[in-house]
Amino acid sequence: ALGKRKLMVTVPCAAACKVTATLTVKRKKIATGRKTLRKAGNAKLTLKFAKPRRNTKATLKVTIASAGGKTSVSKAVRLKR
Repeated sequence: ALGKRKLMVTVPCAAACKVTATLTVKRKKIATGRKTLRKAGNAKLTLKFAKPRRNTKATLKVTIASAGGKTSVSKAVRLKR
């Protein structure tokens, strides 16, 4: 869900984990968020923008670190307001 100055992201974790998310536009970081889960469940991250964003293309990179190792996933997203 996209608000004026924040983006909500939900990431499932099978065990305790640390989740970090970064939103970039043209290699410039515009929003970040992180969450630590002590047990399995869904990590609800809030990525906060420095200033409100208009319609633009961005890349969302989510990194999950757990006892089993580190995994990263990137996805192109379109921000609409």
